Amino acid sequence: MDLDALNITAQTDDGTNKFNLVFQLGALSSALEHAIPEQMFVTADNPGEAVSAVKALSKAAQQGQKIYHITHANLSAALADIRLDDATIQEIRDAVATGKEVITHTDPISVPGWSGAGYVVFDPAKGDGAWRIGGGENGSFWIDMIGFLFSALSGVFDGYSSNISETNRGFDSRKAELAGKLSKISGVFTFIGVGLSSYITWNNDSLSWSQKLGQISSWVFGAAVSGYVGAALGVAIANPIAAAILAAAFAVLISVLMVEFVAIYLSSRIVYRRNFVV
Repeated sequence: MDLDALNITAQTDDGTNKFNLVFQLGALSSALEHAIPEQMFVTADNPGEAVSAVKALSKAAQQGQKIYHITHANLSAALADIRLDDATIQEIRDAVATGKEVITHTDPISVPGWSGAGYVVFDPAKGDGAWRIGGGENGSFWIDMIGFLFSALSGVFDGYSSNISETNRGFDSRKAELAGKLSKISGVFTFIGVGLSSYITWNNDSLSWSQKLGQISSWVFGAAVSGYVGAALGVAIANPIAAAILAAAFAVLISVLMVEFVAIYLSSRIVYRRNFVV
């Protein structure tokens, strides 16, 4: 269903007919890549919207965006009016530099859970090419940044407080008091991070109830693992600064893994990216 390449052989002496056949087959295949997943996976209980290059271009046209056919002759003028992500812009530049042509729109389009662009990179002589999308999850950036920030802060205080508790062993009441305060601060950061991420997730209307619960559960699980390991590192490592840094690094690592887990298994996004080659 999500093919990296599709090989087609056209037998005709008319170059125009061959170009039209190959290009239209690419458009049809791109359209099927959003239509089929929607038919298979999208229901009233599991809402979502699939994206393909054809659908992104269609939505952009419906919004009144300009659709550019970019060649070497109009590359500079077209890019001056296009506001897509840097990776997509660079891919357009590289494609045109190698003799390809590109069809795309001016501004990102959005579906629930995703924002980006649809574009076609094709050979102007043959019609074969890549029907592609570029972009990312809509709104996930702030959830990820919140998680990374508070995980790091929590890790610092977990590692440092555990180290002080282990090395002090109750001999210095002031150190014991400091360790207790740092532990409480760590708990506050963990609560704020998980709370904010959960609040944003709960109010994301593009997710089903099961997806919301799954994502929130993953944040809670990640926070629990980070706290446990951060405390263990504080006990195992003699230097409190080193313990705090390693605990913070591990907490961020766990956050990254949770973000990837959510993106793969618990996201409403259904996105396909394909090449169509003769």
